[in-house]
Formats: sequence, C-alpha cells, structure tokens
Amino acid sequence: MNRKIFVVFVILQVVGYFGCTKHTVKLEQDAPFRVDVNMRIDVYQHINDHANTIEDIINSSSGSQLRRVVQTMFALLAEVTPSVYAQSDSIMNQLSPMAKNAIENRKGRRNEIVEWQSRGVLGENAVGMVESVNLNSLSEDDRTTVSALESAENHDRSIIFSELAQIEGTSAEQVGKVYSVSLQKNAPAGTPIKVYNAQSNGYSWIKK
Repeated sequence: MNRKIFVVFVILQVVGYFGCTKHTVKLEQDAPFRVDVNMRIDVYQHINDHANTIEDIINSSSGSQLRRVVQTMFALLAEVTPSVYAQSDSIMNQLSPMAKNAIENRKGRRNEIVEWQSRGVLGENAVGMVESVNLNSLSEDDRTTVSALESAENHDRSIIFSELAQIEGTSAEQVGKVYSVSLQKNAPAGTPIKVYNAQSNGYSWIKK
C-alpha cells in the first residue's frame, strides 16, 4: 500500500513539473466552434480526448526517452488505477499500423510545419487541415516546398480522421471539426487560424 502511494506521489510530481513548464498562447479573440448538433456529447468528448492524446505524441519535443519514462510511470500507475491507465492508452491500441505511421510522419515534419506557421504562411483551418496563405510573398522554391508540405500533412491527417471516425461511428468531416480545436491550440504564435465569426455568420482568418 505504501509503495502504491509513493508511486502516485512521484507521478503527480513529474506531471506537475511538465505541466508547469508548458507555455500556451491565448488567441487574440474568442474562437467559437461549431459542429453538427446531432453529434452525441460522448462522441465529441471521445474525439477531443483522442486528439489531445495524439497531438501530445506529435508535439513531444523530448524524444523517445521521455516517452519511455512516461510509459513506465503509467505502467506503475496501472497497479493502482488500472482502469484509468487502460482508458488513456486505448486509442493508440485501436489504431491501425497505417494510422500510427501517419502519426509518426506528422511528428517527423512537425518542426517544418511550426516554422511555416509561425511565419504566417501555413494556417490551421476549421476542419482540421493546414491551409497555405500569403503564398505570393514567397519565392517559387518556397511555394513549392510549402505546397508539398501542406499536401503531405493533410494526407496523414485524413488517414487519422478516417480511423477515428470509424472508431467513434461518425464522419471524418466531423472528426476534423472537433480535432481542429486541439490543432489550433497547439499551433505556435503567428499562425493564421480560421474561426467562426458570429457577426458575419461565417469563417474568417485571425492571427494567433
């Protein structure tokens, strides 16, 4: 019993440390989010949880060593609360090799995406895809680079969205809309993001 209490204490300390060192950037204005009103709230929550889990993996900047440490901690935590651990890890267990490969592809190009987003060239739209903007300001070579990056990134996102849609019994389009919240939240400062504007009853770009 004492060992389990100690394990929980250590995990909370480590999680607290990483949580305190995480920096976030608030949007310049509220970004209302709209999805199909027919989507069940539990499905919405599941997709949101899946998105956060997957994006945490993609955005991990400390490499595989940190991931092994975290996995070890969760394995120890499973002795205390096995149901919680199973739930947190379940989505990665359900994904196919193709979807997992798409996640690794996205992680591999993450730094390039961040660079072009922070320069205001690649934006995060409202359906979970990257979208190029302000391409006219770039050289021909850079336009080619950004277009290829956009195409590859959206291809891998489509694979992930399609699998999550099958798992949750909804459409890939709706998954993308829910997923866009996590993507916009994790985008760096300077990224153009597409949000719903209640006054115009449409979507418009704002700078994060």
